[in-house]
Amino acid sequence: MGDVISEKWKKASVIGSLWASLEILVGSFLHNIGFPLAGTVLSMSSVVIMIAFLQIWPERGIIWRASLITALMKSISPSAIIIGPMTGILAEGILIEMAISIFGVNAIGVLIGGAVAVFSTILHKVATLLIIYGFDLIKIFENLYYFAVKQIGHEDLSPIFLLLILSLIYVFAGLISALLGYYYGKKYISIDARNVNRKYFSQKEESFFSHQKQQYSVLLLFSHLIFIIVIIYLVNSQNIVIALIFVIVYTLSVFIRYKNSIRHLKKMSFWAQALFITFVAALFWNGYKNGNIFHPSGLIAGLKLNLRAVVILVGFSALSVELRSPIIQSLLFKQGFRPLYESVQLAFSALPFIIENTPSIKDNIRRPFLLIKNMLELSEILYAHFSKNVKKHFIICGGKQQGKTQFASKLIEALKSENYIVGGFLSKSVYIDSNKCVGYELEPIGNAKSIDLCTINRTKDWPSIGRFYFNPDALKFGKELVQNSEASIIFIDEVGRLEINEDGWFSVVNELENKGKIIYVWLVRHEFVSEVKTKFNQFDFELINIKNDSIESALLNIKLQI
Repeated sequence: MGDVISEKWKKASVIGSLWASLEILVGSFLHNIGFPLAGTVLSMSSVVIMIAFLQIWPERGIIWRASLITALMKSISPSAIIIGPMTGILAEGILIEMAISIFGVNAIGVLIGGAVAVFSTILHKVATLLIIYGFDLIKIFENLYYFAVKQIGHEDLSPIFLLLILSLIYVFAGLISALLGYYYGKKYISIDARNVNRKYFSQKEESFFSHQKQQYSVLLLFSHLIFIIVIIYLVNSQNIVIALIFVIVYTLSVFIRYKNSIRHLKKMSFWAQALFITFVAALFWNGYKNGNIFHPSGLIAGLKLNLRAVVILVGFSALSVELRSPIIQSLLFKQGFRPLYESVQLAFSALPFIIENTPSIKDNIRRPFLLIKNMLELSEILYAHFSKNVKKHFIICGGKQQGKTQFASKLIEALKSENYIVGGFLSKSVYIDSNKCVGYELEPIGNAKSIDLCTINRTKDWPSIGRFYFNPDALKFGKELVQNSEASIIFIDEVGRLEINEDGWFSVVNELENKGKIIYVWLVRHEFVSEVKTKFNQFDFELINIKNDSIESALLNIKLQI
């Protein structure tokens, strides 16, 4: 991995993982207490973190990379719709990157970058509302504004004035955030930060590219785009009853396939917002100047705005799921996005470690510098770990007789179809009466013929291990297949209790060297995974769970290591 990912991508992985943890910890806290400006506070916090890191690594190119990594990591959020937050995060990083590219990585550059990044949150919010509700929303709120200023006796007060005041508030908030980041970054450098008490980095088994049981379809990805466009056209131009029928049918269809797709619609805040928009539209659609405050056309306009909102939210939720498809990821991987995917994988692997070693929200409120200092300390640990260039190997895990070998066989075919050289062997079950396993055959990955590996029937000169009698020739053959292989990916089926007790394939796997360009893939039952990893701790394993992971995601993970 290390020969592909550059130093900038490694540093971006560090910043991205810490930025994502901030989104999770601070974001969850603010949303749980119902804080009304949670998005703005998150944006300010993100600016503080980014500017602080620019004092440690004053390099151009790492912030936009970090924002891209964080945005992709946001896609694992349980939120029903993730495209909006992802674009917001990416915009913040790009704006700061543009500022330091123009003005330099200095006080002026970071101040301007922080100001425009936080200001972008209000632009992003407006853009989001326009996408969801359409441009009719502008007409409604313009009329509402003129009604409000008339009540306070300031009819000459232009909406531009209000927008200017609001913009200045956000710019000022961005300047304050940038100053804090600049100050905390410089403060961290000035103290003897390298003498901190180091925490041991323990990497979890999860993979960003592991996929749950959701089925993906490229056809549905494009179908949703078409459905959204067609239904919005119907909402805008046809009878509202016809539009309502289409919206209901589409919403139910999406919900059946994507269970979390209507999570946003379950929130009281959404329906409160919908009722408010409908009410305001009914009152101010034609404007108060005509003396006709309420009109049915305004009510219909409000209902159409909300129907459009439902279609956008439900449709984008479905798109968010389909964009996680391993096929889409693999396509991007082939088109030169490998450094990005490797960086995301690094950042994701560090996320549990960061969360475990981050002070509580209460401590952070009492001691503001604590969170920044802790993140900067963790960044050094993560960067040192990411720079080790440790090659990962894989364990395909599953229950007894649940299809590990069948999964491995399909994965091998997928690897071969992409011209990877695969070696090693699989162990195929031998049955009688269709349901009783009486032994195993060793099946070489290649053109060689299978050979009896073991049987429950007593066989002369075959040593017994447990309830099976093993063919010495097969054991020797399997060892030669591994030791003499010129493949870049070697499968061993399977490693378990026998190897833990230093029998079976122990002599084969114990002599393997964790170096070079070879990737090892072992098949292991669930109950033995922990012991196998402990017994053969010279390897850094990543799990492929046959229940949760698809062939496509397993293929992509292996390709990332080659």
